[in-house]
Amino acid sequence: MQLDVYNQKGQKTGQVTVPEGIFSLIRNDALVYQVFTVKQAKAHHTYAHTKTRADVRGGGRKPWKQKGTGRARHGSRRSPLWVGGGITFGPRNVKAAKTVNQKMNKKAIATVLSSQVKSNALFVIDSLNFTEPKTRQGASLLAALGAQGASNLVLGDASDSHFTRVFRNIPKTKATSVRRINIIDLLSRKNCILSSDALKSLINSYPGSEDSIASRSETVKNKGKLLSDKKINKEKISAI
Repeated sequence: MQLDVYNQKGQKTGQVTVPEGIFSLIRNDALVYQVFTVKQAKAHHTYAHTKTRADVRGGGRKPWKQKGTGRARHGSRRSPLWVGGGITFGPRNVKAAKTVNQKMNKKAIATVLSSQVKSNALFVIDSLNFTEPKTRQGASLLAALGAQGASNLVLGDASDSHFTRVFRNIPKTKATSVRRINIIDLLSRKNCILSSDALKSLINSYPGSEDSIASRSETVKNKGKLLSDKKINKEKISAI
């Protein structure tokens, strides 16, 4: 599958080959919704917690004497029967957040990226390196791509201080590292703009890509070599 590559002036400079397993998927709305709701719940860090009658402040004195008033007997104003009293059998430090595994998260992101490719809302830029941190440079790039005034997610190398500062003051535009890509940012913005380096990093983060497979095989090879070296060293020590 081929995607067009543009420069910062909005001119087409070539094409790049991307795997269809990431950018040409059928959208799975059920999966996207599940991952989206989980990420939203995690962002709140909410806990369900209530206080029992032992935790509620006050209620140490008996409201009235046991007999002779004609009213029901009570020993504390913080009983669960009273307004402002403790809660019976309520939740205690129950975390409300749900979880999804990494495979589901990556699949949901890939389906949203595929939808953006089909709707011509994904742009690949040859480079997002800026000479100075000026907002006008980011605005001119968005204007050249026809994305000015729309909501945009710009993915690049966040280690470059100019990159994030160029887009910081542009309304409805967020610039972040491709390593921090998430389903909420993708769904809340119309366009996705990423550099060639960010695209390569994104592809390598998926297990099915060739570069990722080569990287993992090299890691396994190095681990095997390390284990064999340790075995040889143990044999030498035992021989001594």
